[in-house]
Parts: sequence; C-alpha cells; structure tokens
Amino acid sequence: MTQTNTTIKEPIFFLIEKYGFDINSIKEIIFGNTYVAVLLKNGNLGVSANLINFNSFNFEELKSIDINKNSHRNILNAYFNAVLNTKQQNLQKTDIFDFVNFSKYKNLVMIGFSEPMYKKLKKHNIEIAIFDLYSKENFIKDLSIQKECLHKADCVILTATTLANNTFFEITENTNKCDIFMFGASTIMHEDMFHYKNIKGLFGTVFNKNDQKLIEIIKEGHGQRFTKNHGYKAALIK
Repeated sequence: MTQTNTTIKEPIFFLIEKYGFDINSIKEIIFGNTYVAVLLKNGNLGVSANLINFNSFNFEELKSIDINKNSHRNILNAYFNAVLNTKQQNLQKTDIFDFVNFSKYKNLVMIGFSEPMYKKLKKHNIEIAIFDLYSKENFIKDLSIQKECLHKADCVILTATTLANNTFFEITENTNKCDIFMFGASTIMHEDMFHYKNIKGLFGTVFNKNDQKLIEIIKEGHGQRFTKNHGYKAALIK
C-alpha cells in the first residue's frame, strides 16, 4: 500500500491498517454515473460517490493499493461500506431528520450539498452555510471562508463523500465544540468513526444482499432516489 503525506489518522488508511483489504473477498466492482459499488462474495454491497466519473478499472491494480489515487479511494470507501456496515448490532433504522433537531443549533454548516436535505432545512426556516467542491448553485459559499465557518459552527452536516475525496480529516479537525453528523449512502457506519473529532452520528444505508436489481440501477447511473427501496436507512449514534 502506498501512502504519501497522509497521516495515520485519515480514516481510509486507518481502516486498512486495522482490518486489512481482502481483494479475494470482492466478487464485482460496479460502475455508474452516480456510484461506484463493491459487491462482496458474501452478498454485501457498499457504495461510494463516483467523483471522477470512471467506468472501468484494472482489477490487478488493487494488489498494490495507493490511497492517494482517487479511483482507489472510491473503491476502498465502497469496500469498507460493504464490509463494516453490517457488523454493527446497534444500528437504528432511522433518518437523520427523525433523530436530529437542527432547529436548536445557531451556526449550521453543510459540507457537501444535498438538495433533499437543503429543502427540508429551508422548509423549517433553518439557515445553513453550504460548501461544495462540485455544485454550481449560487447559494454555495466560497471555499475561502469554509475554515472560518467551521470554527464558528455548533453543528456540521458532513457528506460521506469527504471520505473518498480525502477532505474528512481536515474538515473535522477545523471544528471546535460542535456536533458533526455524517450522512449519505457511502457513510461507513462503524464505531471506529467515533474516534474522530466531534462525530456524533453516522447516517447511511444498508443495502439488500445479492440484489441484482440494485446492481442494474447503479449501472444505469441512478442515485439514492432509485436505490432507496433496495435497502434501508440506518444510523449509528454515539
């Protein structure tokens, strides 16, 4: 495994160090415009956002993992999503809005734009500063003030995409006293994630085992709106 200028505290590297990476447990890697998915031989499936729009991969590359390569990080995120999300016995079948009362916070920050979440917050007149590397919406804040807003935040809604694009550790370390809630289908719902600063809740998805229809949906490029009936939303709370 290749590591360059990456602290051991970075989650993907930490998980490889603790649990290893078993290439022989992988049955298939699935590519779509929205997700990259890893299907294990035991039927578990995990996803990661397809940040670099890649649609093929040389499986032999995985014999020499490089966590600084975006393609490898995407696959590793999906892999640990598949491996670890079913290991927790205390997962709750709940949605983030069923559990978190966002109206009690005064300085909310969202890292990674989620339109459904944004609409729900606006419906309840909850103001939030949103940062996103990819969205072109005119209400997205300039990245130059992200660090300042994180310092002031008492709540951060953090997309799991930060695991794949390697911004998670820097973002969490730039917060002070606040509650961080990670969300998204690629969230790794495992107690190891609570070692990281201010993480209070992990909200993700457990997908059905060996679901061929789900695999076809991912290959067709569809996202959460189409995959939601092929698993269940779950949460791990600190």
